[in-house]
Amino acid sequence: MVDVIATLVILSLVFGASYYIYRAKRKGRQCIGCPVSGECQKQRAAKECCHCHSKD
Repeated sequence: MVDVIATLVILSLVFGASYYIYRAKRKGRQCIGCPVSGECQKQRAAKECCHCHSKD
């Protein structure tokens, strides 16, 4: 029974993370982990971006 509960918890965490990524990508966010995800383009022009989009 403990194995079943642990498996359900892990599956729910994976599903939740996958759904969060799906929703964020559908909203057009380019960098999900970026704290300024929606504003990064504006801040990049001002050289204040978090550099998550840079190729450096």
